[in-house]
Amino acid sequence: MLVVLLTITISSANAQAWWGLWKSSDELAPRRVLYAGEQDQYVRLTPQNSSILADGKIHGIRFWIHDKTAITSAKIWLSTSYSKGTTPNIMSQEIDLNQLKDLIHDGEPNVIAFDEVYNAFHSGNPYANIFVGLTLQLANTPDYYQLAGKGKGEIHSNYLNETDISSNGALPIQVLASSQQIKDRNIEAKEIRNLITAKNSGAETKAVLTNYSAETLNSIDYDFMIDGVLQYSKHYDLPNIIDEIGLEFELPLSFTTPSKTEKVDMAVYITEINGNTPSIDLQEAVGQLIVLNQQTTKRTIMEEFTGTWCLNCIRGIEGIKILSDKFGDRFIPIAVHGDERDPMMITQYYKSTFFRDKMKILGGYPSCTVDRLYDCDPYCGYNTTGTFLTDIIVAEALQQVSVADINVEAHWADESQKEIEYNVFTRFGYTGNNDNYRLVLVLTADGLKGEGNYWRQSNGYNEYTGTEEVLMQYVGKGKYLVDMEYNHVAIEGIGIDGGIEGSIEMPFTSEQTQHFNYKMNVADNKLVQDPQQLHAVAMLMDCSNGTIVNAAMAKVADATGIATPSTTKQESQTIYDLQGRRITTPARHGIYIVNGKKIAM
Repeated sequence: MLVVLLTITISSANAQAWWGLWKSSDELAPRRVLYAGEQDQYVRLTPQNSSILADGKIHGIRFWIHDKTAITSAKIWLSTSYSKGTTPNIMSQEIDLNQLKDLIHDGEPNVIAFDEVYNAFHSGNPYANIFVGLTLQLANTPDYYQLAGKGKGEIHSNYLNETDISSNGALPIQVLASSQQIKDRNIEAKEIRNLITAKNSGAETKAVLTNYSAETLNSIDYDFMIDGVLQYSKHYDLPNIIDEIGLEFELPLSFTTPSKTEKVDMAVYITEINGNTPSIDLQEAVGQLIVLNQQTTKRTIMEEFTGTWCLNCIRGIEGIKILSDKFGDRFIPIAVHGDERDPMMITQYYKSTFFRDKMKILGGYPSCTVDRLYDCDPYCGYNTTGTFLTDIIVAEALQQVSVADINVEAHWADESQKEIEYNVFTRFGYTGNNDNYRLVLVLTADGLKGEGNYWRQSNGYNEYTGTEEVLMQYVGKGKYLVDMEYNHVAIEGIGIDGGIEGSIEMPFTSEQTQHFNYKMNVADNKLVQDPQQLHAVAMLMDCSNGTIVNAAMAKVADATGIATPSTTKQESQTIYDLQGRRITTPARHGIYIVNGKKIAM
């Protein structure tokens, strides 16, 4: 029997709602199996990823197709198990192709009511499953035929991308479900995105909410509070109605920041949903607001994981060159060479918990972390192949406001060049009583080179067939590149895992400059090849989450501590005297710290 596609009327009285998200990071992400012109598309419901449906029912299916023209047959099905090519053991219903809809011709999803209502699964059975899906038979598809496309939740979709016509990914699929839990729940307030900004300024952030309402969500009324004081009450009409349970959405918040420079709580309370008082008490969304005395200068750190033996690490080298040219002194790269096969391996990183944890996320080389917050590829961004995109991530990191200004100067502590003395100046823009920040210090070297096989750089782009111009230069250069010079290489470090204890005095006061002095012993470091090509890097770590909130870099000066001023363009000059006091107009014939470097004027 052919199934005619029906328009399902959702009943809030019966606690019915659409269930299923489409993010690639979500456990309910749809799956795709392709074989011999036939595709199985499905979502797998379990008590773990769909606990709200325990002891509930499923009534129908909704799915989006970008282009239906190559589909020769279609059916929906339910099964308690799945393997390629087997018959579903609950039900299977053929779809009338004349009723099939797509986005480019009809602009609508396919909505099908099951001929019977089925149990989802029982909460008492931890092994319960139900696969909800459809099978599509395809024929005569062109080379760039696009089947998958964005569904209604397109802003939440990471990989169902209409512009990526080569991926032909999984289809957005949702299930119409009902349960007592849906009836008993409304909106869950998750959080307010933390914000750092200057005092007495206009500010914007967002509250993150999750919909569990059985009725279509159209509007929200809410109270917004800062430090327990009501700022305003507001009615908000959603730009797009929401009829999916479990769907995360954002509530925009605009306000003027207080005049006191401190960290305070922000809170949102939902007072009405669709003009009615919620039937149950709702959680509050809470976030932190840090109010600064004035804006700070933000720099961003990239810790790139690389190796001479790594076939594709050439793109990391080229990615750093592009980023350095584009962002100048505001971008600070650190090349972290790992593995005993690499003559530049740095033990402090390679054996750190930080490195091991990042490798669990990133998986291998080349890879990087920006401010220890954005984990990506140093060339392709969030992709692992393709065009250069990492500048988008670095630009986003640079838009973040830092809680403090930081500058560093470094010089050889003695003529024998056994120790490098770091002087780090940190000035917080607010008063913090319970916060925990620490410094991380790293020494990098440029122009490193050596002889032997381990110093050769593996060249995975010897037979590159792509179009990236900076990578095409390596075509035909051989499997190994000799006479390489390596830059930005981390050769010493301290505080890699959790920062240096006591490097930031707690509590701290707004606009009060702190000075931290540290001597780094490099007497036995064989990677100090040229003392004129060393740079001192200081990072300010937020120990509450391990992220880097700001950083500075300076060339290591000679034993007198006086460095030649950099010719690199700076956006602004920050000047301190040798006591760490900020100076607006320096007097002549003195020594000052200018943008982290000691300079004689």
